[in-house]
Amino acid sequence: MREFFKIVWYLSVLVVFFFNLFFDGWRIFDYVQGNYVTEKMSIENYSYNSSYRRRSITVKGYIDNEKVYFSEFDKNIDKLYQLYPTIFSENENTTIEVLKFKNSHNLLLPSEFKDWKTELLLSAFYVVFSLLIYLSKKIISRKQKTMEKGFKIIGISTRTTNKDNQSAKDLGELWGKFYSENIMTKIPNKISNEILSIYTDYKSDYTDEYTSIIGMPVSTLDEIPNGLIGREFKAENFKKFIAKGEMPKAVADTWGEIWQKDNDLNRKYTYDFEVYSEKSQNGENSEVEIFVAVE
Repeated sequence: MREFFKIVWYLSVLVVFFFNLFFDGWRIFDYVQGNYVTEKMSIENYSYNSSYRRRSITVKGYIDNEKVYFSEFDKNIDKLYQLYPTIFSENENTTIEVLKFKNSHNLLLPSEFKDWKTELLLSAFYVVFSLLIYLSKKIISRKQKTMEKGFKIIGISTRTTNKDNQSAKDLGELWGKFYSENIMTKIPNKISNEILSIYTDYKSDYTDEYTSIIGMPVSTLDEIPNGLIGREFKAENFKKFIAKGEMPKAVADTWGEIWQKDNDLNRKYTYDFEVYSEKSQNGENSEVEIFVAVE
């Protein structure tokens, strides 16, 4: 269902973009360039169409011997009649004021100019906003793929076990050290501001000993400050989970769910990791990504 709505959203963006480009492209170009002026249009004739869905009228005429036209729909037809009551009279030679664009023969009434600009700006905002969301998701996805291809990290580590809830004490102390000693500022060659919490060197499975590393991804391990460690992790195949809610409880609850699915997941126990981005600092709306290595 989520994919369905995503496709509908993408299609709506394309429809809005190409509709404006196809029907109003030159007029939009002239508006941006400021290439439009107010002119007097002599009415030659009009064509009126009506269906069960909508009414439309196309008014044709001349500006200095140049053939031009404009179209109106539904309520705008009534407004047009109120402004120029003689426009539909065959016995009257009507001249009306219009906005003429340099590269478009499709005119616009001055009274509609404000509404047209508002619709144009809303369409542009929708397309640009959607594009930014799409690009941000692409960037996040590219980051995740990069990390799945392997990465280097510098940080601090400890050896612990989940037996007797020992990991809660050890990891709490490790996180405390990471922040109290301001480890983030000591890590050189960072490629991201995200904090990684890695679980590796498993003795057997999640019930036994393992090593935990808290640090940040780096471009090279050539420079490792005293008191810190550097590790490189090779490419792996991961199953992604997202812990949502108040931290660290949400992460602990998600790991509990992962452990319950241990056999079904077919875990490799090479290394697993958590990604703490800006989203992890949003209180009860926080999110942390968890990547578990699987066969």
